[in-house]
Amino acid sequence: MLNLLRRERNDAGFTLVELLMSMAIFGLASLLIMGLWGTANRVKHQSDESSSFVYESVVLDELLSNIREANDFEIGENGDQLSLYYMDRDPIVWETSGQSFSSRGYEIEDVTGTEISAVSGMITVKLTQHDGEELQVRAAPRLLRPSLVDR
Repeated sequence: MLNLLRRERNDAGFTLVELLMSMAIFGLASLLIMGLWGTANRVKHQSDESSSFVYESVVLDELLSNIREANDFEIGENGDQLSLYYMDRDPIVWETSGQSFSSRGYEIEDVTGTEISAVSGMITVKLTQHDGEELQVRAAPRLLRPSLVDR
C-alpha cells in the first residue's frame, strides 16, 4: 500500500484542478490581448481619418495660396483643370486625373467630381469625394490685367 501511494505522487501529468486553472488563466489572457488589439485598431482608424483630414486641409491651403499669388489663370475646357500663371516663376497646373485632384506633389484622393469656375475674377474650385463630402475653395488672384475681371 505504501508503494502505491508513492507511485501516485510521483506520476507525471496534471490534475483536473491544475488543468482548469491554466485554461482560465489562458482565457483571461486571450480576452485581454484581444481587447487591447481592438482598441489599438480603433485608435489607428481614428488617427488615419484625422491625418487624412489634416492632409486635405494642407492641400487646400496650398491651392488657396497658389490662386492668391497668381497673376493670371486659365480654366480647362471641361472645368477640371486650373492653370495659374505668375510673373516670376513657372505656371502651376491643378488637375483631376482619375480619382484625384493634384499638383506638384499635393493630392486629394477619392475625388468623383471637379468643378472649377470663375465669376468676376473670383475662382471657385469644388471637389466632390466618393463619400459625398464637398471640399470648396474660393479666392481671387492678384489681377494685373483688367480683362481678367470679365471672366
